Amino acid sequence: MVLIKKYQNLILITGILLISLSIKLYLQNNPVWIFYAPVGFWLMFDYFSNSMGKKTFSGLLINKRYKKFIGLYLTLFIYGLIIEFIGMIVFNLWSYKLAGYNPSIMSCFYSAIDKPYMFLGSFTYPFILAHFRELYNLLEFRLKKSTYSTILAMIIGFIIWEIPNLYSKDWVYEVNLLVVFFLDGQYL
Repeated sequence: MVLIKKYQNLILITGILLISLSIKLYLQNNPVWIFYAPVGFWLMFDYFSNSMGKKTFSGLLINKRYKKFIGLYLTLFIYGLIIEFIGMIVFNLWSYKLAGYNPSIMSCFYSAIDKPYMFLGSFTYPFILAHFRELYNLLEFRLKKSTYSTILAMIIGFIIWEIPNLYSKDWVYEVNLLVVFFLDGQYL
């Protein structure tokens, strides 16, 4: 299920444009930057994975396998919610504190009303997880070692996602004992 050739370049260009838009919005402290980056990185790594002849997430759409695409999207969405729930609520490994927001099951529901962009951000989880798959495919193809590919994909993912989170101006992001406060220089 390799992509039709005419779509390959379009996928790469769209991915790069979305990543560029996300970076611009991030630098402008616009909280919607998070909506474009996951799709952009997914498309970019999807392009590279497909160039190596691998089956990809976007290939499901282009080859009109809509049910399979939706099924995979929903599965990845649920995995993303589980990761977020376990990391944020169960183990308290991170939190997004916006104006006193404290992680709890009820605060997740309240944030959907009070901070809808946080709730809508959860719909990007499938693209973040799909981009990891495509990144792993790319690395495994080049390195020929699944262990090294997994470790390198995790490091690259950390750089792509966690570094911007630490310096984002739209929330206070806590990771374990490391707390970074950036709300216009105000501490909560």
